[in-house]
Amino acid sequence: MYRFDKADNQQATRFFEMAVGLDPTFSRAHAGLSFTHFQNAFQGWAERQPEVDSALKAAGKSLIVDDRDPAAHWAMGRALWLRGSYDQSFCELESSVDLSPNFAQGHYTLAFVHSQIGDPGTAIAASDQSRDLSPFAPMLFGMLGARAMALVRQGNFEEAAFWG
Repeated sequence: MYRFDKADNQQATRFFEMAVGLDPTFSRAHAGLSFTHFQNAFQGWAERQPEVDSALKAAGKSLIVDDRDPAAHWAMGRALWLRGSYDQSFCELESSVDLSPNFAQGHYTLAFVHSQIGDPGTAIAASDQSRDLSPFAPMLFGMLGARAMALVRQGNFEEAAFWG
């Protein structure tokens, strides 16, 4: 799923579907399935609304299975952002890092969402935190991009160009 191309995302979907078929109580597999639907919607690889609905459904199953799993809240936060439910998205993403302060993906996604529609200062701090926690993450490009977008929103164009 981290190769960010349609064929590999489809394969990841099949693997996550197999995992939840084998163990419906595997919260992380439901969260991963939500991410693949998120990618389909975000990248435009499939019709958006059904993929948003599927991302929400899989994230909901992840939360039902284990509401203490930070990845479940992360998946729900991403899906809610796609739907345009920004306040709810922030709440879920905050829950993900409250449950696990070392959850780099949660910090990154907070940076991503805040860089676009929230507080740019919070986005910068969350981007820095995510990179400190996982400096070789497959989402490193996004961590840097979220920081750059937040700096643009602050009018710091030269620094944004550096980070971009």
